[in-house]
Amino acid sequence: MPRGGGSIYNICLDDQSFSKKPSKHEVAEISQRIASMPQTISLADLAIKLTEGHTFSPAQFHLPERSNENWCRQQLFALDFDEGLTLEQAIVRCRQYGIMPGFAYSTFSSVKDNKFRVVFVMGNEIEDARLRTIIQEA
Repeated sequence: MPRGGGSIYNICLDDQSFSKKPSKHEVAEISQRIASMPQTISLADLAIKLTEGHTFSPAQFHLPERSNENWCRQQLFALDFDEGLTLEQAIVRCRQYGIMPGFAYSTFSSVKDNKFRVVFVMGNEIEDARLRTIIQEA
């Protein structure tokens, strides 16, 4: 169950769902349209949408496109793990550093949960692009 209670978060959520990893062409289309699909959503509802195959961006953007230059605000941060760590090991490491994720899920290209994404929730929404960069790189 996702952490974070009934709080609502500003994200971008694709209205199209997929049952397998999108092709490179489909990924490009998602990337172009997702900035125009802002949503407010709870972690529980977001987790459901992700299990249904929807793509999300944890940030919202000034239109017309998703880019660092058009970044607007963000409270969720997602990290992808593609090798070298199991989900269990990642959770142990998070506990060690006192930074528990809101939730985690296996990605489409995962085989036996070897590829996953961990979503962290900040206490406040970030609107300063410099601070967003520091958080993302940390």
